[in-house]
Amino acid sequence: MDENSKSNNKVMLICLIVCIVLLMCLGGFIVYDKLSSKDEQGKNNTTTNSSLQENDKINTTNNKTNSTNDNTTNTENSKPISIYDGNCLNESNYNYELGQAVNLNWIDVEQSSDQSNAVVLSINWDSARNDWNSTMGSGHSGVEKFIINNFSGKVTDIYFDVFGYDLMGTTILFLIDDGSVEYMPVIKCLESVTFKSYGKLSGVENITKFYHASAVPKNANTGAHDTILAQQANGNYYDLNSLLVKTGNFE
Repeated sequence: MDENSKSNNKVMLICLIVCIVLLMCLGGFIVYDKLSSKDEQGKNNTTTNSSLQENDKINTTNNKTNSTNDNTTNTENSKPISIYDGNCLNESNYNYELGQAVNLNWIDVEQSSDQSNAVVLSINWDSARNDWNSTMGSGHSGVEKFIINNFSGKVTDIYFDVFGYDLMGTTILFLIDDGSVEYMPVIKCLESVTFKSYGKLSGVENITKFYHASAVPKNANTGAHDTILAQQANGNYYDLNSLLVKTGNFE
């Protein structure tokens, strides 16, 4: 074999070795790239799963919050017991239509700011005489205040209204903390200039609220009169018209 052939063989061998090395490097790079891609994809999947789990937690929390808010909203907006859902406990001959309490501009009553178990009654004598009796409260004029404090318990609510057919039925009701009701016949007190509670209405108990109503006889289209309904927490109520009349203090 001459020198040229040996030289060519060496060159070819070197080129072959270089090609093998390049192919090995290229193969190694491809394998590395694939492994890196799989690892990155695994990290992304882990991050995505974590995010999904976190979102699930957030959604679960939001659902619980919405559920709580719904319950709160339902509780806050729950319809109060209507007077029409209950039964009258002492009358059976009337149907009742709710209305607005009568407001007289010559009388005002409110709980005392310095005595927890007293109320302050303000009377405008001149206006009262114009509305009812020109000789009532002789010797008194202008606006005068009176303290009422002879209650059997703590007063939790005060209700002013007129029942019956005229101003003779003007009354102030005092809701006591034991659920009983005390009353004051306004006209009688004005005529005697003596203002006090006349005590509890017999048999009336567990009261939470008062309503003004028109009592319409079930068997007639006429003869309706104003009354006051005193409602219990369960919706049942008393028609106070007959109970107040029976006291004899509204004649």
